[in-house]
Amino acid sequence: MNFEKIVICLLPIAGLFLSFFYKYKAKGNISKYSGFRTALSMKSKANWEHAHKYAARLFRIYAIFFILLNIIIIFTNSLNTTIMTIVVGLQMLFYFLIGYKVNKDLAKKESS
Repeated sequence: MNFEKIVICLLPIAGLFLSFFYKYKAKGNISKYSGFRTALSMKSKANWEHAHKYAARLFRIYAIFFILLNIIIIFTNSLNTTIMTIVVGLQMLFYFLIGYKVNKDLAKKESS
């Protein structure tokens, strides 16, 4: 396995593990040290659970999508440094989008 293949697989695999971790954290107490920690998610136990369950679902979808995309890219032999950079950039963008989407959903839940 070459460098590019390893690099494009790291974030989706981490996202998959994060989805299971967040699903586990949803059942636990609010933590100052680990989990989806924002002002809104730490405001109440209900928010903590909702944020972690929602983030876990989004991370699972994200991971599966990018794992499938990576498989397609690898097996079509179209992987090079430029494609790797674009894919990793998109993967990082999705991490930020998941955080934004979860926090926005929490804000909407709080206001209703």
